Amino acid sequence: MAGPDTGPASAGRSSPGGAGSHRTLADADDVRHGRGRPSGDRCQLLRRLTDIEGRLVRTNAATAPLTPYDGPLPLPVRGGGDTDDGLSPLTAARYVEIRLKGQVAYYHSRVRHLHRVRSLLEALAISAGAAGTLLASVGVDPWIGFTTGLSTAALAALGYLQADNIIMAYNRAAGDLEVLQQGWEMRGPEEQGKRPLLTLVMKTEAVLHGERARWVHQMSEVLQELRERQELEVKKPVPHGGSKGRS
Repeated sequence: MAGPDTGPASAGRSSPGGAGSHRTLADADDVRHGRGRPSGDRCQLLRRLTDIEGRLVRTNAATAPLTPYDGPLPLPVRGGGDTDDGLSPLTAARYVEIRLKGQVAYYHSRVRHLHRVRSLLEALAISAGAAGTLLASVGVDPWIGFTTGLSTAALAALGYLQADNIIMAYNRAAGDLEVLQQGWEMRGPEEQGKRPLLTLVMKTEAVLHGERARWVHQMSEVLQELRERQELEVKKPVPHGGSKGRS
């Protein structure tokens, strides 16, 4: 739910049983020996991508050029290093490494980054406000507008960033994934069979899907609020004095 913030791993998030499960091996013996067949139907991934594209063209994004992607495929997978091509079937160990540990590392890194940005913007808003008060007290009026504008811009950036909500969502998702990882690692090799692996995959994908769904909902609310503000600005009556001056 990364406000404007979203990472490479986000590209693989989808509904439970979607993004990660189509690459995960099903058979317990094959999982341990690094061979086998994908547990999920890859047609499900295609259906999900088609659904996403269909939704995209029904949003405001369709009013801008939708340039075809011509970059490298597959996209880099966070946590996969240089050895993962983003498409090959995953063993249980690789799924945990890429889909759990990699995503948890991403969440924690983004939380640290957002915390720094939030602290910087808060300090800027407070400092600019205090400087404006000080300048007003000594009668340096020309700079008051600058400090006021700077403080307002910092507060607006904070509102757009939604850092508090994103940090909370990331910490919650990271905590849920860490619990799943610990539960899986506590199992012995003989207990890491087909059914426990399927349960791990489904729960992991559910956590990732839930985090993304909350982010989409949050961004929709922010955009709706911005539209309402713009409509209010348009509907504001023109001051009588101003219109008289123009005539």
